[in-house]
Parts: sequence; C-alpha cells; structure tokens
Amino acid sequence: MKKITSIFAVGICLFAVACAKAEPKASTITRSEIAAAQLINANDDLGHITVYFEEIDLKTKAYATTYRGCMPLVKDVDLTAPYTQTIRAGFKQGFANVEFVSAPMSTQEMKEKNIQAQIQLKKPTVVIEYRVKENFLMTDFKAFATLKGTLFVNNQTGALQQKILSITKGDEVNGTFIPDCDRELAPLIENAATEAIKQFALKNISTSKDIIRIQNSQK
Repeated sequence: MKKITSIFAVGICLFAVACAKAEPKASTITRSEIAAAQLINANDDLGHITVYFEEIDLKTKAYATTYRGCMPLVKDVDLTAPYTQTIRAGFKQGFANVEFVSAPMSTQEMKEKNIQAQIQLKKPTVVIEYRVKENFLMTDFKAFATLKGTLFVNNQTGALQQKILSITKGDEVNGTFIPDCDRELAPLIENAATEAIKQFALKNISTSKDIIRIQNSQK
C-alpha cells in the first residue's frame, strides 16, 4: 500500500502540477569574508599558486530521516555546477595569482614554472537530508546539507599538509498548516545546499592560505 501511494503521488507530480525542485545556486565569496575566515593574516601576496580539483559529479538524493503525515517523495539534487563555479570564483578572489590546472604537478615541475604552492581538492562527499514532524494540525520542516572533503597543499620543498574539512548547513520552516510537502521542502533543501557549498568553499580557501603561510615560514 505504501509503495502504491508513493507511485500515485509521483504520478500526480508528473501529470497534474509541476514538481517543486531544489536547485542549489553558485555563491559569491568576497575578499573580506576570506580574510575574516583565516586564522593567520599577513601579506596577501603568496606568489603563483595552482589549484587542481578532480572532475566531479555531485548529483545526489535528499532522503528523509523522519516523517509523519507527509509523503516522502524522492528528491534529486545536483550540486555539481554551483560547487564548481563557487570554488573557481572563490579561489580567484582569495589569491592574487592563481591558476587552475588539469593535473597535479611534481615538485620539479613546480620549481621550473615557479609555482610557490599547489592546492588539491578531493571530490567531497555530499549528504542531504530532511525531516518532517507533524504537531497536531501544524507541520515543521527541516533540511540539512553536509559537504566533507580532503584538502592537500604542497610546495616546492616537498612539504605536504592535508586537512579534512566538513560543513553542515540547514534551513527550516515551522508551523505550516495543511502543507504541500514537496513545495515546502524544495526551497529548504536548496537553501541548505547553497549555503553549505559557499561555506565549504570559503573554508577550503581560508585553510589553504593559512597552510601556505605556515609552509612559507618553515622554509
């Protein structure tokens, strides 16, 4: 019966009305935001920096952790484009001389091309979840997005440092009367994912700058 009900709901969604869809957006990261997120503040000229991040596919599904009185429709969410655009634009804001490369460089190549530091971003894992709670005649909705990934930074001397970075952001609306579950959840999922992407990118940029400054001080 539960399976039949879900199929019926999807049918209504497809043929009766347009489904609400969560579409995360790319964000602008300012230099002041980057400066505020850094632990070490100093001269911003860190030399020629390269950034490499793998070709990624960040398509995922939001899943329900709890739900009551609400049909749990499957929600496809694609973070690929907003993540890529936010990372690229953010690193350009964070570094005066930055170049995106298609493959990691050896220390010898870095010396030959006068690359001061190399940043590598591994493909992050993404988890998106939502919760629905019925309180008598009213319903509360919450959505959360988590990105977790590994950052590597190395310089010409061969010094390598890595950090595992993780960000979780959420959005919610409480006290909704006779809700359209799909339309209530879609913007919450979208907002949570958009903010998580921005904060995850910001954390990667500021952490990279801190690591490079530490490595430069140890040369």
